Amino acid sequence: MNSRIALDYNTPFDIMTGLWAGVATTYDPKGKFLGLMSSRLAVYWKKPHTVLHFRQEMDMSDEMLEGYAPGKAPDKMVRLDFDLKVDGKYARGSTGGSDAVEITGTATRPDHYHFHLQSKEGHWYNNHHFMGPDERHILGPFIGRDGEIAAVVAQTFKRMSHDVPKEYMRAPRH
Repeated sequence: MNSRIALDYNTPFDIMTGLWAGVATTYDPKGKFLGLMSSRLAVYWKKPHTVLHFRQEMDMSDEMLEGYAPGKAPDKMVRLDFDLKVDGKYARGSTGGSDAVEITGTATRPDHYHFHLQSKEGHWYNNHHFMGPDERHILGPFIGRDGEIAAVVAQTFKRMSHDVPKEYMRAPRH
């Protein structure tokens, strides 16, 4: 299956498609470095301009896991896998399950998107800014259950390919 369709940067969310590699740097609310995460991101249209699939795998560095009590650290590998139902400049989706992450997104310009990811742990607010067709920066805070900023993340991604190889695509659910 070829995931590529002709990109139209004036069509909302189209600029996001492809296979991306990136690094996230995380800070506490006072700017203290907390750690790094490498990330692989596959985004492709399951149904052109209607259903966008998003799959991300993030590998947390040892620094990110320090400070957790024994047995309380999150998994070293974090995965997000969901469909976004796109309606013009708005998109909505969910990872499903008991630890569901609910996602909404809005295109404000062809090169700028705002996402809100909500889970039982708190809220991520991600601003995606495309520096060009093959580079995106994602910035935003994580707000914990107490309503306070728990962390701030700065991510940089480079598009590796406009096509998403089959091994990065989710198998269809029956």
